[in-house]
Amino acid sequence: MNAPFLWGAQSKVGNYNLKDNQTTVFDPLVWRRIYLATFMFKGEPKVEQVNNLIVIHLPIQFRNQLDIGAYPYPFWHSSKKWNSYQQSTELLLFLEQKKLKGALRSAVVDSQRPVVNHVWDGNWVWNDAHGKKQPYVTLYTRLFSPSNPHVAKVDAAYRAFEVNLRQHACIVCHSPDNAAKQNPLLLLSYPNQALSLRHETVRQIKEKRMPPPTGIVNEQERQKLLELAQTFAQAGDQALAYEGEKITSSQVHSNN
Repeated sequence: MNAPFLWGAQSKVGNYNLKDNQTTVFDPLVWRRIYLATFMFKGEPKVEQVNNLIVIHLPIQFRNQLDIGAYPYPFWHSSKKWNSYQQSTELLLFLEQKKLKGALRSAVVDSQRPVVNHVWDGNWVWNDAHGKKQPYVTLYTRLFSPSNPHVAKVDAAYRAFEVNLRQHACIVCHSPDNAAKQNPLLLLSYPNQALSLRHETVRQIKEKRMPPPTGIVNEQERQKLLELAQTFAQAGDQALAYEGEKITSSQVHSNN
């Protein structure tokens, strides 16, 4: 799988250009563990050649009756998105030069499929009745193996980094509602999903591009955020390497 991996919804039937569809950037392990896991698969796949691209059509059924903490974030914050998950009939996988580049929920939908309705309360994260952080699938303890010795370190690194990101309003642009209209969307508001940007944030802070347009004016504060970003990137590399994931410094170049 390519790193970063793109995931989103097909804008219209027959549009197989990932760049022409709204996508979000993910680390491959994160996508497999918390997004792919929300689907069931049935029927035979179909393979289609489109120029230099191989498109794999996987028949799917979305698991819409899971506990709400089992979803990467409240998809129902947007009824359009929630229905896209519930009614899409195929998962489209895009293979190019022997690498899986990304995946889309097909625009081919079945409006007769049973739907589950949820009302979003405006919270992206919350604690359940037992005081546990939700969505629980976004936590590193859910993503990584119980034997992974780097889980506590990467969690502490992310928490420290995230607190400082909020102080500079970075999370506003990097949340699921995509207020900045990024394409692809770059998420920093959840532990697991922030892994895909662990090297990109270091680059942008170094180049004084985060937050836009000219980065953090106070040099001491910028250096502090840079150090936190570097610590998070290193801890993320160690945790992913333990899981057997290929570690690269590939970056998603963005204007933030």
